[in-house]
Amino acid sequence: MHLGQVDILFQHFPSVDRYPFNLPQLRKTRKISFSAPVTFFVGENGTGKSTLLEAIAHRCSIHIWGRRMDVRVNPNP
Repeated sequence: MHLGQVDILFQHFPSVDRYPFNLPQLRKTRKISFSAPVTFFVGENGTGKSTLLEAIAHRCSIHIWGRRMDVRVNPNP
């Protein structure tokens, strides 16, 4: 499915006094248009969204999730 825009129907928010529904940005923004393709990873906790992103990053040699290389084995007092 490809989305061209997202309409924000603030009148259907479950609450207007709780975060994030009370943010002025959400109440003032009527729609978000996409001029270029955007990918969303959506799913329940534990379904592998982060694992998939880590695999893609690893394959592309992007190591943003890797262990920090500057960590000391013996901390300096």
